[in-house]
Amino acid sequence: MRVSLPARIAAAVIGLLCAVLSAQPAFAHATLLSSEPADGTMIAASPPQLTLTFNEPVAALVLRLVGPDRRVQLLENPEGRRATLVIPTPAALAKGTYALSYRVISLDGHPVGATVVFSVGAASAAPPSPEESHDPAVVMALWLAKLILYGGVFIGIGGSAFAAFVDRRRRGMTVALLAAIAATAVAAGLQGADALGVPLVSLSGAVVWRTGLETSFGATAAVLIGALLVALVGNAVSSKRAARACSLLALSGTGIAFALSGHASAAAPQLLMRPAVLTHVIAVALWIGALMPLAAALRDPKGTAVLARFSRAIPWAVGGLVLSGAVLAVVQVEHWSALMATAYGNVLAAKLVLVLALLALAGWNRRRWTPAVMAGQPGGRRGLRHVIVAELVIAVLIFGLVAAWRFTPPPRALARAAARPALLHIHTAQAMADVRFVPGHAGVVDASVIIMTGDFAGLDAKEITLTIVNRAAGVEAISRQATKGTDAIWRVERFPIPQDGRWTVSLDILVNDFEKIQLEGAIDIGREP
Repeated sequence: MRVSLPARIAAAVIGLLCAVLSAQPAFAHATLLSSEPADGTMIAASPPQLTLTFNEPVAALVLRLVGPDRRVQLLENPEGRRATLVIPTPAALAKGTYALSYRVISLDGHPVGATVVFSVGAASAAPPSPEESHDPAVVMALWLAKLILYGGVFIGIGGSAFAAFVDRRRRGMTVALLAAIAATAVAAGLQGADALGVPLVSLSGAVVWRTGLETSFGATAAVLIGALLVALVGNAVSSKRAARACSLLALSGTGIAFALSGHASAAAPQLLMRPAVLTHVIAVALWIGALMPLAAALRDPKGTAVLARFSRAIPWAVGGLVLSGAVLAVVQVEHWSALMATAYGNVLAAKLVLVLALLALAGWNRRRWTPAVMAGQPGGRRGLRHVIVAELVIAVLIFGLVAAWRFTPPPRALARAAARPALLHIHTAQAMADVRFVPGHAGVVDASVIIMTGDFAGLDAKEITLTIVNRAAGVEAISRQATKGTDAIWRVERFPIPQDGRWTVSLDILVNDFEKIQLEGAIDIGREP
């Protein structure tokens, strides 16, 4: 049986969506850049506060401190300083190893959780950390809600604008707007369930909805529902002036709503990115929202005048869409290689293919079918309607891809995560050392070493040699002599780490002509982005 090209495109997009959604638990949008105390380190005394610094602003959901006795303390009242959470220590921490388990939510409502382990005074057995949980039903439901939300918003808001400024036909707009309102409300609850890591049945609890509304998506949902209600009013009024005023308010509110949350809006420079998101959203609404009422108008003998007005106005919307989309893509992806190397890039690449197909159909309409309709050629209206239906199908596939972005971190966030340092703490009775590789991935890095005695006193040394080896990967020892700085930190610049994996790190510390200390530990090095 021969399969049509649209069907093959749809199957490929659905397959990509399934792959992205099934891999969702492995993705993390906000990334921990550093902590105090640092992960894997030992400090001499109980700290007055604990600090977590992320690559973007976050909101704390749950913070737990598991002590050496495995007792769990719930940490409350963290102070937010943009991307840094400062958590007061509940009491003086006794000696031993602690696990600081955090679950925060990033700008687009994606929950991120992990654990930082540190020791006070002396190491003990590491306490267990709570495991992350994800309900696939919540993930799929959230994706579906976002798909309905996008379809309802862009078809409903854009269609209302078309009715207010081009043609008074409003068929189907009210249904689209009501569907978008319902999907937005449901998405808020699903955001809360995903943030808390609870199953779909937990939507019956008020805490899930409250959590969803407290995320950045809460503000987006509130403004968006307001814009949708204004559009409904515009559809109901008989005054052309009132309808147009409501349409402009609804379009502006929609753009503002989407600019309030999401990774694109949070990216720097925000003075460029937030207006780009607003422009992109309004342009999509004006183009996609016009398709259904335009197809309906072509069934009317007077539809030629409607088509003429649409043809004069739509190039401005398409131009704004392409320009703003290019800005958003360049900032989020940063490098062309990320299109194939990251899940976000894969989704963007598929979206670009569909957008190009959409632009090609629009160009074909403008070159072939619009002149045919204007000239009254037989079959012109039918041919144009068929192409409009194809455009709508592609638009829905694009909305499905955009909804999947909720589960994929942009390459710029991954690059920042890869650039964070790799840290290693080695502690013996004779000496201890903190080793730091910046960035913490394979390649040429800068290494620094801080040494102390086993009881946290200062340790002077004549010479330090840093060595790494990964015999499991067939890489023999790589050694470099460190240079001591005026701040008593030993450094090795441009230290080569050939590949990612688990490396054994050795420090040969020459204290004096008669004493030499050797420290050894293992560290995980990430892949070069």
